[in-house]
Amino acid sequence: MADQEIMNAENIKSLPVVKRISIRELVVYDVSANELESLAADPSDQMPLTFGIFLMTVGLSYLSVLLTISIESIRVFSIFVVIAIVGLAGGAFFICIGIRAWRKSRRIKSELVRTIKERL
Repeated sequence: MADQEIMNAENIKSLPVVKRISIRELVVYDVSANELESLAADPSDQMPLTFGIFLMTVGLSYLSVLLTISIESIRVFSIFVVIAIVGLAGGAFFICIGIRAWRKSRRIKSELVRTIKERL
């Protein structure tokens, strides 16, 4: 019995100090598994936006090279022009698609949250 009291005293000394602050009000919403999966879904609609930013960066980089230095070879100059145009045009295109998809996803998630909150 005394051994058990000593072990309990040693365990109490090794436990961390826990501070608890009381919550005055707690609101709990019922959420189905499907709704939870929709809210936690990976935002794959951001992929076009990310790709668009990448292309825009490449296009701007090549454009800045074209504007700052003189390229003697017409072949190298043409390649730089093509990469700059494809980067800028493709970047603008994918950024527009990405913003549209992001707005749609945001609207759907906002409606889902509104539906869950209305159950209260």
